[in-house]
Amino acid sequence: MEKQTLFWLFIGIFAVTAIITLLGITGVIKNIKERYLNTLFTALILEVVAAVVLLFQGNFITPAANLSDIIKEAGYEVPETPESQEKFILEKLTLVADYEDLETEVETLKTTLSAKEKELEKVKGAATKYDRNFYANIIKLDDAIVTYIGRSINIAFQPEQKEAVYRLLVKIFGDIGKVRDGDAVYNSDKTVNKDFVQDIYKEFRASYGRPVADDAQVHITPFDVSQMVRAYLEHRKIQPNYQVRFNIQEDL
Repeated sequence: MEKQTLFWLFIGIFAVTAIITLLGITGVIKNIKERYLNTLFTALILEVVAAVVLLFQGNFITPAANLSDIIKEAGYEVPETPESQEKFILEKLTLVADYEDLETEVETLKTTLSAKEKELEKVKGAATKYDRNFYANIIKLDDAIVTYIGRSINIAFQPEQKEAVYRLLVKIFGDIGKVRDGDAVYNSDKTVNKDFVQDIYKEFRASYGRPVADDAQVHITPFDVSQMVRAYLEHRKIQPNYQVRFNIQEDL
């Protein structure tokens, strides 16, 4: 718009200069002094030269962009009025800006998702490790039962000779969630608190309908071992990321 105004201003000046100069040269206007007439003629020549140079360079007036052609080339239906065409282009430019923001957000989400996937893999690996530890202890306990007559261990009989069995029970009940940090699991001499473990086991047996009737007869059978596995699987549903809390060194 400013270039057009400037263009018409120069055209007006050029026209006035040309008219006055021509009228002065032809004698229509007689009171123009010769020195002014020479100046006007020189200015007219310079204006003509400048106009020709600018015309050939083609940089004086820049043709206005044809919005309808731009919209059509982009593959859209062209709105009817210039105002609606301008509004249409502005909306599309806004969408481009929003799209760039969305791309940035998508990249951020991808990074977050990748980090979460790595985290999940670590959790799965840890869970697999805990499962292996639990089932290894179950197998050890089951193997120990086989060595006793009647395939049953009475942990209330000579408990001091069954330290390894008690340590397995601590590990297993820790994985099931029956033993927690702060419980009186060990005595001052680092041996297992057998009365404490017996109480946990008796409570556990009562939970599936096999309460201990005689405190001197606290047996562990293969059926009880199978109930430990069931309890572990149920506990893992509640706490899938459960971590074993007891580091027992002695094995059978």
